[in-house]
Amino acid sequence: MVPSAVAGGLFGQGTVLKIRLDGDLLQFDASPPVDVSAAALTASQMARAAAADAIILVLPASVVLRRLIDVPAAAARELASAVPFLLERHTPFLPGQARSACRIAGPAPTSGYVQVELAATAAAPLERALARLQELDVLVSAVHVEADDATPRLDFAHSGTRRPMRSWLGEPWRPLLAGAAAVLLAGPVLVAGVVHARWRGLDHALAGSNTHQQQREDLRAETARAAILAARARAPDAVETLARVTAALPDTGWLFSFDFTPQGLQLGGFSTDMPAAVARLQALPAVAKLEFRSPVIHDARADRDRFDILLRLQKAGDAQRISP
Repeated sequence: MVPSAVAGGLFGQGTVLKIRLDGDLLQFDASPPVDVSAAALTASQMARAAAADAIILVLPASVVLRRLIDVPAAAARELASAVPFLLERHTPFLPGQARSACRIAGPAPTSGYVQVELAATAAAPLERALARLQELDVLVSAVHVEADDATPRLDFAHSGTRRPMRSWLGEPWRPLLAGAAAVLLAGPVLVAGVVHARWRGLDHALAGSNTHQQQREDLRAETARAAILAARARAPDAVETLARVTAALPDTGWLFSFDFTPQGLQLGGFSTDMPAAVARLQALPAVAKLEFRSPVIHDARADRDRFDILLRLQKAGDAQRISP
């Protein structure tokens, strides 16, 4: 094993300056928190920021809303373009009110789906802090969530304003010294690596050419698409079910989103009488349970409540039996 201090010097882990943002307060490491608008750097902090290999802005976990969402595996390949849609459907934030980040958490219980972790935080305080730091010539490398150790980490920094993290490859002496240390400290590992490389070569030879590999990937993707289409074909008619659900709602409520998922029916809408809307939806024969997917938000100006509800059904196919 290589000591951590030696590894930092050889492999360029370097120094990381962490700045904590809590509401409108910025805290530079152990320094007392200061208001964003009055934030300033001491001479020593400016020197540390200039010498740091990375500058990380850290958000408290309490200001970040996180959701686990099941999405089709094919859609996960275009996750970046789907984030604005997912943000509006699965969080109480309106467009422009939040900064978001996402990552694939793993396979979903339903075949052909993956679980995506979607995270959102209020944009205004974060953007005020980033703007003030930029005025101080402190360009942030990443915006992380406190105690988030998963890989990859959630990152709320925009790519256009991100400070690149320094690489040890930029300093020519480090690769040479690292190579010498590797020979001295890990000779047996090198031998094992050569054997492993030979086995990988045999494995690639048996797997076939790159063309065959691409054909296998295409076949797997086509199989996944066929499974999704078959599941959709077995699903109840969306138009008919939507008509029955809206008929069950009182005149004081209306829907703006409706979706079949493996968990049940997801409904988003408004109501001026939430107790009546909830009672009517719970009374549907096929509904086993009504769950709120996010807090009910009251719009005082329009005197109405915005809701996001999941109707869990008694068993598969019961959506076809929904009647007012």
